[in-house]
Amino acid sequence: GSYRLSEFNARLGLESFKNLDSEIKTRMYFASILNDGLLNSSVRISSFSHLESFSCYKLICSIENTSGAEIESKLKEHSIYCGGAVYRKGCHMQPVFADIKAPRLPNTEKFCYEHFCVPLHSGLSESDIQRLLSVLLICNN
Repeated sequence: GSYRLSEFNARLGLESFKNLDSEIKTRMYFASILNDGLLNSSVRISSFSHLESFSCYKLICSIENTSGAEIESKLKEHSIYCGGAVYRKGCHMQPVFADIKAPRLPNTEKFCYEHFCVPLHSGLSESDIQRLLSVLLICNN
């Protein structure tokens, strides 16, 4: 099979590039609002302050000793739908490695259990971000 883009998809990609910088800036701005609003809570957000630019495609959050899947479920009760988690099961625990005696990786397993990815895209409004922030603070308790 061919992995070449069709002319339509290539054109769509070129048009999308025109808005890329603006979309990244918007997502970084929204991520900063969330980060600032959650500073005194137990919700941790992956650090991006050291980056000049960050796509915020996956804004990874966690609450110590709390299931990320449980937080996703609580957010869903408020009609907030998270992006897919990075991994719910570590690579070393995937079925393909079942016959290999993999070492325990407690930090990886803790990350897999706790993390969730909040919805963050350039189609959100400031009121959407404020609502997400409010619900995260409720779920935090």
